[in-house]
Amino acid sequence: MAYGQAARPFWSGLVSGLAIVAFLTASVGGVRAETARCRLTAEQIYELSAPKVMEIFSDAINQFRVWDRIQSSLGTGFLLKDGVILTNYHVIADAQRIEVFDGTNSWNAVVLGIDPLLDIAVLKIPFYSDTTEAIDLASPETIKTGQQVYAIGFPQGLGKSITQGIVTGTGRVLADST
Repeated sequence: MAYGQAARPFWSGLVSGLAIVAFLTASVGGVRAETARCRLTAEQIYELSAPKVMEIFSDAINQFRVWDRIQSSLGTGFLLKDGVILTNYHVIADAQRIEVFDGTNSWNAVVLGIDPLLDIAVLKIPFYSDTTEAIDLASPETIKTGQQVYAIGFPQGLGKSITQGIVTGTGRVLADST
């Protein structure tokens, strides 16, 4: 890493495009099961987790442009608890309007917190009353290199999908690439 470059954790940007389900846990019959070790099929993981994965739309106005001033962005987020959504900062950066879509319903959201360096944003859906159970975050210490993982999200806005892979490494720090 060059002098003066900021470092950011390896997971910065993981929310982008896909929600990494291996970092999440699913509740099966009231029993908390880590997806990497829970013996669930991909179909079962998708059924349990997909309702908690949200598509995020935002609109920002670029004051320096003459044409195409409205800049739209889309990404993926996951429902944590009580209408709180975790997504990437770059999806909602400078947004005047943020909308969250779960595949059936849509809500306007407000920003609770941001960390541009880590590319993380926390949103809130005011007056959220859906009964969808929130995704629980698993402890990072339980994630091991080589574990099978599933990712659910809205890649390129094409609709909710699932894919699988493996954890290629943990504890990485990447130089800021700006």
